[in-house]
Amino acid sequence: MLLFPNIKILPYLSLQFAYAMTANSESIFYTLIVTLAVIVIFNLGGLAVFKKKSL
Repeated sequence: MLLFPNIKILPYLSLQFAYAMTANSESIFYTLIVTLAVIVIFNLGGLAVFKKKSL
């Protein structure tokens, strides 16, 4: 990636999947971090909507 050369997770965000990527524990760790971050952000947004009762 030309815009962010130092971010190591960007090559793994394509729609292609290779079995060799699962052997890299660092990529699995970064994938888990991104997944958990998305879940937390989604849940906090849902709680904010529920608290305001603006369904």
